[in-house]
Amino acid sequence: MKKMLTLLAFAAILLLTLNSCTTGYSKDSYIRSLERFVTSVENHCDNFDEQDWDRADRRMAAFREQYSRYEKKFSRNDVKRVAKLMTRYTFLRGKSAVTDFWDELKTSIEWGMGAAQELFQDVSLEMQYWASSFRSAFQ
Repeated sequence: MKKMLTLLAFAAILLLTLNSCTTGYSKDSYIRSLERFVTSVENHCDNFDEQDWDRADRRMAAFREQYSRYEKKFSRNDVKRVAKLMTRYTFLRGKSAVTDFWDELKTSIEWGMGAAQELFQDVSLEMQYWASSFRSAFQ
């Protein structure tokens, strides 16, 4: 009988532990976790590559999905905090896209300038050749 009670107590503790792990966290934990995530992105986004942004986007999508779980429990202040955090992330993501675009544009312009310089050098050589040929034809 004592063995049976010990087994039942162990099963109950195990069940409670597993249940507490799977139910997620409170609205306060959700906000703190979102805050840590956005701060981490903010601190490291300058070094993100496309893979890092994909991971961050998936994580933010999960936060957006979880929002509805806590939405009714949020105070007005909570809603403002979450909105500010999500807006900060969106701004960081947009800033990264603009920076990437600017870097690609700059690279393209530099390449174009190099190509134009080569073209002008080729045209200059061609003009010198024709000028030389023209002079020798009239001498």
